Amino acid sequence: MFRPKRPSSLAPRARMVAKPVSLPAPIAGLNVRDSLAAMDPRFAIQMDNFWPTAWGVYARRGWKYHATLPNAQVCISLLTYSATDGSEKLFAHTDAGRIYDVSAPTTTPVEVVANVGGRVQFVNFTNVFGTYLICVDGVQTPFFYNGTIWNTLGITGDLGDGGVPPPPDPTPLDSTKFIDVEVFKRRLWFVEKDSTRAWYLGTDEIQGAASLFDLGEVFPRGGYLKEIATWSVDTGDGLNDKLVFISSEGDIALFSGIDPDQDFVLDGLFRIAPPVNRRSATKRGGDLVIATYEGITSMAAVLQEQSESGAHTISESIKPLLSAITDPANLSNINDWQLSVFSRLEMLIYNTRDAQGTTIQYVMNNTTKAWSRFIGVDARCWGKLEGEPYFGGPGYVGKFWEGAHDGTSIDETSLGTVILAQAIQTYSYFNSSGQQKHFRMARPVLRAGSEPSVSVAMLVDYNGVNPTYAPDPTPLGYNFAVWDVTLWDESLWGQNAIPFLRWFNVGAIGMAGAIAISLKTATPDTVWVATDLVMESGAVL
Repeated sequence: MFRPKRPSSLAPRARMVAKPVSLPAPIAGLNVRDSLAAMDPRFAIQMDNFWPTAWGVYARRGWKYHATLPNAQVCISLLTYSATDGSEKLFAHTDAGRIYDVSAPTTTPVEVVANVGGRVQFVNFTNVFGTYLICVDGVQTPFFYNGTIWNTLGITGDLGDGGVPPPPDPTPLDSTKFIDVEVFKRRLWFVEKDSTRAWYLGTDEIQGAASLFDLGEVFPRGGYLKEIATWSVDTGDGLNDKLVFISSEGDIALFSGIDPDQDFVLDGLFRIAPPVNRRSATKRGGDLVIATYEGITSMAAVLQEQSESGAHTISESIKPLLSAITDPANLSNINDWQLSVFSRLEMLIYNTRDAQGTTIQYVMNNTTKAWSRFIGVDARCWGKLEGEPYFGGPGYVGKFWEGAHDGTSIDETSLGTVILAQAIQTYSYFNSSGQQKHFRMARPVLRAGSEPSVSVAMLVDYNGVNPTYAPDPTPLGYNFAVWDVTLWDESLWGQNAIPFLRWFNVGAIGMAGAIAISLKTATPDTVWVATDLVMESGAVL
């Protein structure tokens, strides 16, 4: 008997078709805060030794030795003297209590000061007699450099009892306890260690009688005065200069005026998390930013009465990382932490060092506010010379953002160590969540001065595998010319950037994918612009 054929219960399998997809490089930087499944693809969930900019992600530049210090002394402070004629000098203060002139590259720096006890804080102060580098350390008598000589400062005063008139037997000021210094409205201001007391000198004076300015009744949470800073606030009708007092508990007192005895006004009292140390505040354009135990606080946001939910910090995207390193177990090296801004590079650097001695810089692009991490730079302090970044390390001073290697020798006979840059871009479903995909090939779009060494992997379904390491880079096979050595027309002239396009087999299957890249380069300014992918989409599972 004839019977009609029963239709199959299985639908024919759709044929997988390869299609190209392109992703921009993660120019938004590091993000360890947001949901992995909902994060913007311009973020990265790991970013080490990459520098995110508006139009590409650069492999970070390296550093070279600028000065070697005797007996492997550790540089713990870098002091910049800026003269009125525009010239500058750089001095290295070490853990052995010595100060050396390191203004020029040298293996034999000249010692200029001995027996300096604590970590030196400094300001440049100019009056009619010239410019002075004013230095305090909480141990020594305050001292100065005027472009020619180093000498101590004679500062006197008495504590009184806070009443008027002063007590019959006043307690004299001990200026060796001055541990921070700032300039405001042509006056020098000092912080007295382990107290709520600030002291100020007369207009344009560098020594003499100091007057007391006690913040004890101003700080509601107690603690001690940790740091003084200045800030030019845009109040809507022009800039208004503020003197900022920062307590150990995170109370911020803003004062304005010219003469503390006559017209000083408390303009505001704000509460933030406690600052990490006495090098926690720095200016960032028109803002004052402070490194605290809950991240890096923007005083501009605080002044605009942002909520206390974290909206006043500029480090929210990396908050879990900062929270981990500010755990009490990591704070034995807290004095090596420092917040610095380098305007020429548009870079904010937050130098941290944990209890095991691992140094990591958390860095932010001041224009795009994108974050990254730098590793391999063993910095204990940071400073500037003619706007260029320098750092102090164990036994040396380094010049940062130089070349493509870490630890290039002063005479450049040794290039040092090739830098490894690694990143994992955030996971993406590529507009088809729940659908299986076969990621076949990936091609990072790079521009470099010589062929970088690259390895690429495709991570799938949040498996969290780190990217593989790249081998040492090999240069392109171009015979570049050397000026005044190669004969004309016999070699190629070098190029600033060469496109580098190469497909890698990645062979991964999953619903969500993340590009992982490792890169080494022999030339600076290698930039990752985008990544091209070839993948096949299957059925919904």
